[in-house]
Formats: sequence, structure tokens, C-alpha cells
Amino acid sequence: MGPVATTLLLQTAFVLLAFGWRTVAQVRATGSTGFVAHRERGLAAKAAGLALTVGLLVVVAGTVLADDRGWDAPAALGAVAMLGGLVLCLTAQRAMGASWRIGVDPDERTDLVTSGLFGRMRNPIFTAMLLFAAGSALAVPTAVSVLGLLLATAGIVAQVLIVEEPHLRRQHGPAYDDYLARTGRFLPALAKAGR
Repeated sequence: MGPVATTLLLQTAFVLLAFGWRTVAQVRATGSTGFVAHRERGLAAKAAGLALTVGLLVVVAGTVLADDRGWDAPAALGAVAMLGGLVLCLTAQRAMGASWRIGVDPDERTDLVTSGLFGRMRNPIFTAMLLFAAGSALAVPTAVSVLGLLLATAGIVAQVLIVEEPHLRRQHGPAYDDYLARTGRFLPALAKAGR
């Protein structure tokens, strides 16, 4: 199996596990799917979610449209990055427990998760998604997949800066400010500069 087929297999596994399985687990635990993005308010929130979703779909389209060039070092590194992103995503989703959501409901209050992976960085799920998308673009490098990666990255950054961090600050006040001071936004190494 070449890089294209492997990437498509891993992309399918990501969707089935990170969205399908996680949704089933969330319904069993809480009675809710955790999908609340449709409740987000404002043009910026809608644009961020759209950019993220379209970006990830474009990454997959870039994979589907690619010719299989065979395995080389970048393709192998991309596959490893995808596996790492998948494991990181599933681990972070599990750590969020009942607080896991896709999107922000401005009227809903969830617990602030600050332990495990979330004790080191505030957005490990988004970090995992970026790692996975970058791995996809590295394993199957096409102009389309790179464009999708850039669009998904812009959507994630906008979602975090414009939607999620302001929401969490409103919900949790000083506790969130303390959390900001000791964690990085996407990577632990950026803890001081991650504000």
C-alpha cells in the first residue's frame, strides 16, 4: 500500500474515531452528542468554523486527487505524524470527558479541564488536528493538500483566538487567566509566549 492509500486509510480512521466513536462515547456518558458549533454566534465564529471544515476537506481532496509517487522519507514522516496526531487527539478527547464539545455554545457552561495534556497546553485537540493535517500534506504533497492545510490552520487559529478563548474567559474568569499564565496555546514550549 502506497502513501496515497495509507493516507486515505488514516484519514478515514481519524474521522471514524475522533468524530464517530467520540460522539457515541459522549452520548453514552452525557446524553448529548457534544456538537454545538451550530449555536455559535457571530460572523467571525461561523467563518472560523467554515475555514476549518473546508480546509480539512480540501486536505482530503488533495489526497484523493494525488498520484501515488511511492514511499520516501517525507511520506514516511507524514504517516508517523498522522498516527501521532490521531493518538494525541483521542487522548485529549478522552481527557476532556463530559466537557468535550465541537464548537461553543455561549449559553452553556462546562468544567475547565486543566489536568493531563491540558495541564501543559490549552488546545491539544487542535494541535493534534494540525499535526494530522500536516502529516497528510507531507505524505501526499500536492498544491491542493497544502492549500487545505493553510486554510485549516487559519480556521483553527481563528476559532481559538476569536471564539474559544474569549468564551472560556467569560465562563471561568480568574481561573482561566491563571490557566493561561501556566500553559501554552498549542505547544507546551510556548507557555510564556502562548497568551
